[in-house]
Amino acid sequence: MISNARKRIAEYRKRKSPDSWDWVDWGVKNTADKEPIQMAFYYLALNKAKEMAHVLGEETHAKWYEKRMKTMKPAFEKAYWKDGFYSSNAAKLKDDRANAIAIVSGIANSKFHNQIVDNVLIPNHYSSPHFEWLAEEAMCIAGRYKASLARMKEQYQSQVDKKSMSTLYEMFPKGGSYNHAWNGSNKILSKYIAGVEPTKVGWSEFQILPNLVHFKQFKKVIPTVKGNVTIDLEVTAKQYVLELESPENSTAIIGIPKQDREIKEVFVNGKLVRRKGKNKKSLKGLTHDGENEKFLKFKVQSGIWEVNATYN
Repeated sequence: MISNARKRIAEYRKRKSPDSWDWVDWGVKNTADKEPIQMAFYYLALNKAKEMAHVLGEETHAKWYEKRMKTMKPAFEKAYWKDGFYSSNAAKLKDDRANAIAIVSGIANSKFHNQIVDNVLIPNHYSSPHFEWLAEEAMCIAGRYKASLARMKEQYQSQVDKKSMSTLYEMFPKGGSYNHAWNGSNKILSKYIAGVEPTKVGWSEFQILPNLVHFKQFKKVIPTVKGNVTIDLEVTAKQYVLELESPENSTAIIGIPKQDREIKEVFVNGKLVRRKGKNKKSLKGLTHDGENEKFLKFKVQSGIWEVNATYN
C-alpha cells in the first residue's frame, strides 16, 4: 500500500518508459540516493515554472505550481527525513548529493539545514564535480560559509596542485576528460563569498553582500547585459572600503558587514552619510536601504562610487 506521503510527491518513474531515466551523478559508485534527488529537482522545476508564470502573467498556472509545492514539501519530509538527513534508505544511503539538492531546491525544512551540513555535507564527499557545486551552495544557504570553503579546498586541491593543467578533471581526484565544464565552484565564490548577484531581471538591480570568511580583499569584473560591473573591496577589522563602477540603468544594493562589530562612520564619495547609528544627509543617487543583523545597506544608482566605513 502506498503511504499518503508518497502519494503527494512525484512518482519515481525509472524504467516505466524508454525516455524515463535518472539525472543524477556518477561520483562514488553505489552512493547516489536517486529517488529524493529526482523529487528535489521536480520541486525546483515547479518553483522556477511558478516564477516564469508570474512574469508571463499566467497567475492560474502560478497558483497551481504553488499549491503543488505546498503539498509536496511536507510529504517529502515525511517520506525521506531520517532523524539527521534525508534518505530513501537510511541504512544504505547517506548521500551528499540528495541532501544538497534538497537544500538548494528549497524542499528541505530550513530547521534541518545545520544537521544536514554536520551529518552529511561535511563528512561525505561522494559527488563528482558535476554535483559538487550544489553541495557547496547548500552549505552557503545554510550559512556555513567556512565549511563550504573547506570542502571546496579539499575536493579541488589535488587538481589545483597539478601545475601542468589549467583545466579541471571530470572526476575527483582525477579521471575522464581533463577539459570539462564543471567549474560551478566559481559561482559559489562569486555569489556567496563575494556576495554579488542580480536581484532583478537583466542586472537592472544587483547586490553586493559579502561573506568573506577569511578573505580580506577581492576584485571582480562581471560582464552583464547592462555593461561591466567592476568591484574592488577590502575589509579589515577596522575598515570597509569599496570601489564600485556600475553600468547605466542599474541599481546596486551595497551591504556593509556589521555582524559582531559596530559601524562608527560611513563616507560615500568623501561625504559623511552615517555616524554612530544615525543616518546623515543622503547624496544624489544614494538612498539608505535599512539594515539587518548582518548588513547596513545603501542603494546607489549607476556610476562610480567609493564607500569607506570604519568600525569601533
